[in-house]
Amino acid sequence: MAKRVLLVTFQQALRSLILSLLPVTTVTLLAWAFAGSQTGNTSDPLRASIWFWLAAHLIPFKLSLAPAYIATFFNYLPLGGIVLPLLTLRSSFKRAVLELKNERAARSFITIWYALFATLACTFVQSETVKPIIYFAPIYAAALALLSTINLKSPYFAPARYLAFAHLLLFGVIALVIAFQLTVHFQVVKSISLVVQPGWIGGILLVFLEILYLPNLILATISYISGFGFSIGAGTLVTPLKVKLNGIPAIPILGALPGQRYLYALLFLLIPLILSIINLRMVTKNQSSIKAALSNFWDSIWLFIPTAIFLGYQSGGGFITKALTPFGIWWWTLVSTFLLIQGFVLVFFYLLPQGVIKIVRRNV
Repeated sequence: MAKRVLLVTFQQALRSLILSLLPVTTVTLLAWAFAGSQTGNTSDPLRASIWFWLAAHLIPFKLSLAPAYIATFFNYLPLGGIVLPLLTLRSSFKRAVLELKNERAARSFITIWYALFATLACTFVQSETVKPIIYFAPIYAAALALLSTINLKSPYFAPARYLAFAHLLLFGVIALVIAFQLTVHFQVVKSISLVVQPGWIGGILLVFLEILYLPNLILATISYISGFGFSIGAGTLVTPLKVKLNGIPAIPILGALPGQRYLYALLFLLIPLILSIINLRMVTKNQSSIKAALSNFWDSIWLFIPTAIFLGYQSGGGFITKALTPFGIWWWTLVSTFLLIQGFVLVFFYLLPQGVIKIVRRNV
């Protein structure tokens, strides 16, 4: 039985690896073929495809690029890239469960095998200029593997379901705002695209990469409307109250950056505020005691705290060169925004009214 578990989970973990690596390798080879090469050595694009596969798992890199060869930390990676590994892992997990009839064994051993594959991949694609950080590989790969096996329909997640859908709604609204900003600043975006001159194949790949970075931009926008803002390099800051830029990197989507202060952007905070008030009303209604209401409220928000910390950490950091470090938001901005909103809503829309009601009843 143990041998069968090891064999089935090994096969399914390998299947996930191949299914997620194959499209990345195809795109990389296609780009390499159109770009041309002086050596014609296919080992270069194959190694690059594994770098991209590791980046899709959010595994950071150490770079030492020409001409200065100064070591930099590259961990501002596209959050949209994790979708493909998650989908392939979830499919393989379901297949393993069907074969083994043992969910716990399938989850445990697929996670172990997948973490091992990612670690080996990091080991074999090291180069003098690009070095995936090996000790992150088993951690991130195992975390993604475990995340892919979670049953989101479980009653365990029921208290947080409304707030999760509310945040998805917020992300959708912000995506529309970003699209509007791109339309308004179309000439700037077009000018940056002309400077880059990626060609038609490179242009398609550049657009695809920017789509993968869209979740990062949405989270940066949330940080922006909260007042904390974000940076796009050393000595820069973009907030509704202050804009300090040294220039825009040659990334077309950054043409949508606000070039001046927009105080009215803070009004967008009303959206998460209203959604949080609705969540509070839903989880505290029909509760006979404040203690029970607070317990329900905590059950509905606690899961978002580690999630916000993780997303904040992944949405900021080093971006290729020291001149573009720090890039994005700071790890504490999302969790601070979330806690401040939830704390404000809890105090002013529940605890204070409950206190007033108790005082009035006592004096009647």
